[in-house]
Amino acid sequence: MSATATAAIVDARMEPISAALITRPIVVTGQLLYDQFMAASESDRTRMGLIRQLADTADALQIKGACDKMVELARDKDYPEGKPKKAERKSKEQQAMNARTIIQQGWGALHFARSEAEKAGYDDTTGYLAMRVIAKKALDAAKIDWKGDALKTASDRERASLIREQRSETSALVDVQKANPRAVGESLADWNTRTFALAQVTMEKARVEAEERVVSDLFDKLLEKHGDDRLIALASMICQRYEVDIVVTEVTSEPTEQEALDAMANVSEELANA
Repeated sequence: MSATATAAIVDARMEPISAALITRPIVVTGQLLYDQFMAASESDRTRMGLIRQLADTADALQIKGACDKMVELARDKDYPEGKPKKAERKSKEQQAMNARTIIQQGWGALHFARSEAEKAGYDDTTGYLAMRVIAKKALDAAKIDWKGDALKTASDRERASLIREQRSETSALVDVQKANPRAVGESLADWNTRTFALAQVTMEKARVEAEERVVSDLFDKLLEKHGDDRLIALASMICQRYEVDIVVTEVTSEPTEQEALDAMANVSEELANA
């Protein structure tokens, strides 16, 4: 027993005994990943050497933080004044995002599913680009993601969706009942019926708005990645596949974003009714 602890007991005082802080050494940073995967001209073997080293020394939290910082540094190079909300993705940002995927999946496969990786063809000579394919196979075989968490089954996703729906319904009903208090002389059953009907209207409106946001975001992502011409070709193929008739007129100016979204909404409605 230490002298400090002994003195505290002798003096009949309950004094706290300081414990040394346990700190986790930082073994990887965003700058290190940027230098190795973005700035330097390195071979596949050298990059894989770093991933192998990190598989034994870093944890998932450090890998995620460093990878996200690497993407942030690349984004700063592409957009020195900050990335506009709907700016087209530039080369360094895309390169960094691709590198993040390979680093995380490679790290996860070697850290959590090395035997599955070896069965998929991994060995000490595996290169950086080849590791992307091997890592995906290994993680799928182990039924985990790159952080080691179990992959969600269809049943898990359905259960989560049901829970979210139930929470949304409960929240909507509570809000409606607060805004529509029980009237004098109104029975509890009638009040519940009235407010539940109002809540259903609110929930349906929220569902439609959420779906519109999903479609809008999907449209923006497809437009950003593929451009106008390919999206027009895709829309034409969709209409042919589902036998949807649309009227195409010659335009003399670029459509506005709202006009484009309205057109996509019309196509979606046609598909739903086909």
